[in-house]
Amino acid sequence: LVLLRISIGVCRERELLPEELKNIFRILQFFQEKKKGMILRFVYDMEGRGMEAEPVGSSLVKKHMCQIGSVVRQFIPDVLAVQGILVGNWGEMHGSKFLTEKYLKELTQTMLESLNGRCFLAVRTPGQFQMITSSMTEEQQKQIALFNDGMFGSATDLGTYGVATDQEQGDQLREKALQWQHQTARHRFNGGEVLAGMESEADRQRWQNVKKAADDMADMHISYLNSTYQQDVLQMWKAQEIIWSGTAQKVSGYEYIGRHLGYRFVVRSVSVDRKLQMRLAVENCGFAELCQQAECFLILEQGDKKVCQCVRTDPESWESGKITELTVQLQITEQFPDAEEIKCYLCLKRRYDGRYIRFANEGVGDYLFIGSFLL
Repeated sequence: LVLLRISIGVCRERELLPEELKNIFRILQFFQEKKKGMILRFVYDMEGRGMEAEPVGSSLVKKHMCQIGSVVRQFIPDVLAVQGILVGNWGEMHGSKFLTEKYLKELTQTMLESLNGRCFLAVRTPGQFQMITSSMTEEQQKQIALFNDGMFGSATDLGTYGVATDQEQGDQLREKALQWQHQTARHRFNGGEVLAGMESEADRQRWQNVKKAADDMADMHISYLNSTYQQDVLQMWKAQEIIWSGTAQKVSGYEYIGRHLGYRFVVRSVSVDRKLQMRLAVENCGFAELCQQAECFLILEQGDKKVCQCVRTDPESWESGKITELTVQLQITEQFPDAEEIKCYLCLKRRYDGRYIRFANEGVGDYLFIGSFLL
């Protein structure tokens, strides 16, 4: 993944010029050719002075959104999410005159229309999410996600969950927000940056204790983190060791969190009965769910013969922290008439480009060997 922050601050008083749109096209094309999934943030401000940098009126903001969308649409589905609606300090949807309910809804709707609803549009806070989606249909709501660049900065993630007058109130706001995200952030693309909260001992423990940090990220269903910010936190995680759940294996906290970002599919059990009905148990050990369409297949081999059978399931529905039971009726008697061993493999492929999605079982490649049997 790559996060691209693209400044359009020079266009505060005018539309984007054709050459400027070509520059955006070339940037996205470069990363598409490098086979990178892209998270985009278009901003007026790069210095924390959003009010000074953004246009006077919302009509020009909407025009910029439409212009930007005409380029971004050409790179779907390599664009996983667009962060923000252009306005605010660093494009983070705070410190702007365009954050009233009226402007939030209008600008969000314009951005969604400019993207044709073909990728996630991430907003900065749960409060903004709730305000924006209050008048949306259920289908429209599925396009809205979150991003959080204040993770662990304080009890409220630096105001992400509201303003607290004391530690107790901050803890209450945090707990309520985590519960809300545990339910609402499923099946969305959520991520951001971690910060070294130093306001209190409780704040320090949130990021210094890797297990506690991981538990919070599991509630938030985090799919990605900035790998360069903030180094104090990342270095602390690298220095800590944590025991991998269910084993005696020790890994660094950094590696543990990294391996759990997004989805993490592990096949826990496989069985085949005499009627050739196969049952598989797949656990999603990651913090989040798969947010792109994928297909699941069984590959059966006997000598030089190979049969591919589709598994009827939607991998996007394999929820984090849960086991999904799959049942497949094997249709192979005529294809494998010989009384020889049949080897069985499982694989996942991303639908739009055929790229393999690997299971996390030890030693696995593109295909996961799940066993062999005789007819």
